[in-house]
Amino acid sequence: NEAYKGDIVTHKTYTKDYLSGKVIKNHGEHEQFYIEEHHEPIVKPEVFDRVNRLISCGLLSSKSRRRRERLLRKENL
Repeated sequence: NEAYKGDIVTHKTYTKDYLSGKVIKNHGEHEQFYIEEHHEPIVKPEVFDRVNRLISCGLLSSKSRRRRERLLRKENL
């Protein structure tokens, strides 16, 4: 979630019909905006990006203990 590092994505949802008030996820129907440094980060952006790399490589899953330990030693975490 980009909000942890202080960024925000606008228009993730929209109201198709104001009478019904039904909120729909935006899958490209309306333009979205990514705003960097929108607010004070909860996690340093460098840490957030490093953890996201580990997640995308599958190194934070419970099934990849050896790979995770090897990478953590390499990255000095």
